[in-house]
Amino acid sequence: MEPRIDEKLKACIALCEEGDPEMCAFLGKEFYYGLNIPQDLDRALRYLTVAAADGDAVSQFTLGFMYWSGRGTEPDIDKAYELFLKAAE
Repeated sequence: MEPRIDEKLKACIALCEEGDPEMCAFLGKEFYYGLNIPQDLDRALRYLTVAAADGDAVSQFTLGFMYWSGRGTEPDIDKAYELFLKAAE
């Protein structure tokens, strides 16, 4: 029998919490956009930060947008600009 979605989500979260940057990138986007799971901008910010620090360009861009727009965090234009530049490299 295949695991249910909540069991799969728990397994993915466990991998991310252990520091897997690819899983953090995946979950960060899932939580940011509310794809397949309820939107949670706090978790999105936390997971995208891990993935962005590891060099994931999409995570850097998404995190930059969060800081630019103030969505899920306080606006920080300087931090947003820094993340946008990293994403563009």
